[in-house]
Amino acid sequence: MIKKPIFFKSWNESGIKRISDVMKFNGLIRSKEDLANEFGIHIDIMKYNSLISAIPSKWKQCVKKSNISCHTSPADGEIIVKLRKGNKNVLSTQCKDYYKEFVNIKCERPTALYRWEEMYYYADFDWPVLFKIPYKFTRETDVQSLQFKIINRYIPCKENLYLWGKESSDKCCLCNEIDTIEHFFAQCSYNRVFWQGVSTLVQRALDINIKLYDLDIIFGLPGEEDIFQIINFCILYGKKYIFDCRINDNIVSIDRFKSKLKNRLEVEMYIIDSCGIRFNTKKFLLMELYDSLCS
Repeated sequence: MIKKPIFFKSWNESGIKRISDVMKFNGLIRSKEDLANEFGIHIDIMKYNSLISAIPSKWKQCVKKSNISCHTSPADGEIIVKLRKGNKNVLSTQCKDYYKEFVNIKCERPTALYRWEEMYYYADFDWPVLFKIPYKFTRETDVQSLQFKIINRYIPCKENLYLWGKESSDKCCLCNEIDTIEHFFAQCSYNRVFWQGVSTLVQRALDINIKLYDLDIIFGLPGEEDIFQIINFCILYGKKYIFDCRINDNIVSIDRFKSKLKNRLEVEMYIIDSCGIRFNTKKFLLMELYDSLCS
């Protein structure tokens, strides 16, 4: 498909400028005769067909099957588009509005969420909030991508590799327990020591009493306060560090992690300073964490 815009000068000069100009109030495309009578212009059949055919057939089918519809406002005859989040004038409706609508129509709930809910039936999973955590508290796409894979249970732990036929055993190479996703990141005896070190670091830096449980490590802590930003920041980078160590057959070390976290904090504070932010709570907490790493 050649991705080129369509522009007919004579149509534009006659007033045919928007999608609403070639639509009927019921959302259907106007015929060639309707356009000619409405705008007083000769409509070349070739140009008309080229405009209609430029709309991909998949888009047409999607629109027909979707809940997006148009109707005429009784007040002034304007075309109103019915979207899930409310009605909008078609002239003020943007491409992103249709995109979000089609995504909501097409998207299906990941099967991994049912598995998490089945395993931890006692937990209250706020999935929209949990999915947003890595994108709110980190900048690196590799950290964000890792958390997305964790939620969707797409991690190369020994249990998954064994099920996929890539390993002959589902046991952890460090402690000989079944290497589930939870074990991979939290439950291994080596990881227990590591997360205890992270908890101690956060407690000393932020002067709070905190204990990280398995689900806290796997999903993060939902919360809008700045202190949750710092804790989730450490959790996300801790999981990335564990993942890199496991992939490279290295043993996790809280001291090496502190060094990596210190470097990352220097970058974060530089970004905050470069944005012209003189002082805020997040910057103060980052500085407290940094000072704790330096001491």
